[in-house]
Amino acid sequence: MLADDGVYLYRASSLGVRYVEHVPWEDENFVSTVSDLIVKKCAKKPVIIVNDMVEQHYRKEKIPKVSPMDRASVVKRRLNITFPNYPIRAALKTKEQDKSAGVGGIYLFAAIPQSEAYKKAIQAVQRSAAPIVGLFLLPIEGITMVSALSQKQAKKAKTRSMWTVFIGQHHGGGLRQIVTKRGDLALTRMTPVVDTDVEPDVWAKEV
Repeated sequence: MLADDGVYLYRASSLGVRYVEHVPWEDENFVSTVSDLIVKKCAKKPVIIVNDMVEQHYRKEKIPKVSPMDRASVVKRRLNITFPNYPIRAALKTKEQDKSAGVGGIYLFAAIPQSEAYKKAIQAVQRSAAPIVGLFLLPIEGITMVSALSQKQAKKAKTRSMWTVFIGQHHGGGLRQIVTKRGDLALTRMTPVVDTDVEPDVWAKEV
């Protein structure tokens, strides 16, 4: 997992997910250290890269109604126009409906920068010779988990809300907030954790 303070490595197996180690970006031997961990402690298993860094860009776009054969090219062209300076970008069709004339669907566009940290992480995986399965954004991948948790809790409630707010804390200390509306990502942000023993109100207001 890519975080703002470094890379967090986990090993997944049939027994579950096990935390391996954290390697900060400032590590002088970052590439070789991460590569060795993938080889020695993760047995060169296929790598899934999950991005949970602060700089993630999202935007919802309405796509005009076109033929199924042209839809992919229209979405790609609109995505390129929306994020021209971010080569790492993708689009996801949402569940949201718009019955306006000429609207073929609402898509969530996402993009991240090709930063030095990202390049170092890719270089480390390539040096290990482990195959890369894919690159994913944690807020988007977390939607399914948030939905499952909210549905379980909703069984105890008298009324159900279209909104769900999830707050999770990672090893890095920051709080990842994921807000969904009817099962689609509505908002996500990272809030730094302050010393709650000294200024609890500051932390609460940030969240």
